[in-house]
Amino acid sequence: FGISPGFILVCICQVALDYATGKLSGFEWINLDSYTVYLLLILRFVVIFIVFFIAIALIYYFGPAIHYNWRFFSAGSSVATVLCIAVTYGFSFYITNFGTYNKLYGSIGVLIALMVWMQLITIVLMVGYEINASIHQAVRTQVLLNAKKEWKR
Repeated sequence: FGISPGFILVCICQVALDYATGKLSGFEWINLDSYTVYLLLILRFVVIFIVFFIAIALIYYFGPAIHYNWRFFSAGSSVATVLCIAVTYGFSFYITNFGTYNKLYGSIGVLIALMVWMQLITIVLMVGYEINASIHQAVRTQVLLNAKKEWKR
């Protein structure tokens, strides 16, 4: 119960920050320095990265039915975070410039685009989980081989 309100608060802050940076970059009369706008844009991407990273780490840590002794921040969650952000921005670029879902399918095209994006994110999450599982299997195999060598001595 404690994670949900925190995640909702982070999402609300992210939307507010996105809105603020979008509005501030459009107003030249506010007389903000250009580095301030760039700093806000960089801060937006840092917050996006942190939110994605923590959400994916939570899924990998608490999601499996069998609890493995994995670290909370793992290599798979790092790779999945970078890939999720890349897929999200790449798909956004595609929809903005090349996607004709709305012309072809009408208003249901938004749902089709959302389902395609969700499929891509799911594939990325499975790749990250497989990285974690492969690392876990390699470490486990190495420990067993070392134990077998010690036992034979």
